[in-house]
Amino acid sequence: MNAVNAPVCIAADHPALPGHFPGRPIVPAAVLLDEVLYAIGCGQPAGWRVDAVKFHRPVSAGLALQLQCQRSNGGRYVFELQAGGERYVSGTVSIAAGSDDR
Repeated sequence: MNAVNAPVCIAADHPALPGHFPGRPIVPAAVLLDEVLYAIGCGQPAGWRVDAVKFHRPVSAGLALQLQCQRSNGGRYVFELQAGGERYVSGTVSIAAGSDDR
């Protein structure tokens, strides 16, 4: 797989949201990264390494994001989560040493 384009939306009733932050839920970084790794890894996030990540703005529950990901040289995947022409998260991930090639 060389490219992934997929919708990502964390529902307002996601179990990670209560307490993160009351009155204005913000999706935790770990939940967003899990969604990215799940989409790239065909449902198997284990075996992936996050090389770099930048959170450009908070992601509210229910925000319809679009994942755009491209495989680059060396087996790294460069990704962005965007909505409304704005970048919310960007980074690179790769297969951890010793994991199966995807």
